[in-house]
Amino acid sequence: MEPVVCSEDPRGILRVARFAARSGEPGLTLQQQTMDSMCQLVEAGALASLTPDQIWEDMSGALSEYKPSEFFRVLRACGALKIILPEVDLLFGIPQPPLHHPEVDTGDHVMLCIDVARRRFDSPIVTWAVLVHDLGKGLTPREEWPKHIGHEIRGVPVAHAVAERFNLPRDFCELGMLVSEHHLRCHKLLEMRPGSIMRLLEALDAFQKPERVKQFAQACEADARGRLGLEDREYPNGDLLIACAKAAEAVDIQPLLNAGYEGQKLADQHRQLRIKAIGQHISQTRRLEGSER
Repeated sequence: MEPVVCSEDPRGILRVARFAARSGEPGLTLQQQTMDSMCQLVEAGALASLTPDQIWEDMSGALSEYKPSEFFRVLRACGALKIILPEVDLLFGIPQPPLHHPEVDTGDHVMLCIDVARRRFDSPIVTWAVLVHDLGKGLTPREEWPKHIGHEIRGVPVAHAVAERFNLPRDFCELGMLVSEHHLRCHKLLEMRPGSIMRLLEALDAFQKPERVKQFAQACEADARGRLGLEDREYPNGDLLIACAKAAEAVDIQPLLNAGYEGQKLADQHRQLRIKAIGQHISQTRRLEGSER
């Protein structure tokens, strides 16, 4: 049954949107009375009474619903999204190069991405990172459209500001910023040298937080698959990044200690061995792929 929206409880707007995400029906047709009530509440400024924690409670819940994109689409339809999450609302109507984004519209791309993330990985932190990964495109000067050169860097402080506004857990905030800054590097992983892959792993703090590598790889996969007609495309980059991290982590430091290395020299030698291990893993992977053809 469709949730009731009343003037005494503007949070009902979020409940209706979450109901839409739970049902998963594209373009769910809400009762006209419900949509009218939601629009009136938004226009009256009722959302100002909601706290960031209240909004996040429903938003985070929507990230785990069957089709989280419907949560944001319903909020946008009644005008609430531009108040609650203007950074995402801004993305709708901004074009991207059709060659890489058949869906063209940036907002539609992000909605496709979060649905892929929910369907494939069912991890709220990953879906959140995917939601904020392209916020930098909202800052691209109009004269540069449909290209968005540098959007990944521009999006980092925006993703941080959004996380701060909703008092998100630190790991949510950090992953969102990392995916924004580095997702293009993951997409180009097959072209990167071992040293460049090592720098990416270091940026992710991969050896202290191995789970983050997996989450980052999943978010990048959702970005690659969240494109019209390309939802089932192959994306070996994620598994390769995880495998490279494991290969580097497995490097034994004991021989260096036995050889008398210490301090910065020890760290430098250990790092070089990790880069070598990454290169060896990539070479082995390519040999195996070649033998299977």
